[in-house]
Amino acid sequence: MPLYKDDLLELNSTKEIINKDTPDRTNAMFKSSDALIFLPGGIGTLYELFTAIECIRNHEINIPIIIYNSCNFFDELLTYLDKLYKEKFIKENVKKHYYISNSAKDTLNYIN
Repeated sequence: MPLYKDDLLELNSTKEIINKDTPDRTNAMFKSSDALIFLPGGIGTLYELFTAIECIRNHEINIPIIIYNSCNFFDELLTYLDKLYKEKFIKENVKKHYYISNSAKDTLNYIN
């Protein structure tokens, strides 16, 4: 039984999508999305966020990426990214591939 399959039993859904692994799930999510909004989360969220940025950077996908910084959750991550830009581990132009939002209204305005 795939990991997290039991979690699906609690959802009221008419469609079930099972992927073979994490990269396959991430790619399927990217291909079926009009925008990616990253909410506070854990390792999976960070994996998906950085994968999305890299896919945009490499022209593999072309959809908006929004980091929803609810209650300043991502502040430390954004500070770390600024350090990477400053120390030239990441080119400054990568910043154009994602948008940082602090409110639902701002997020919706950006998408629209």
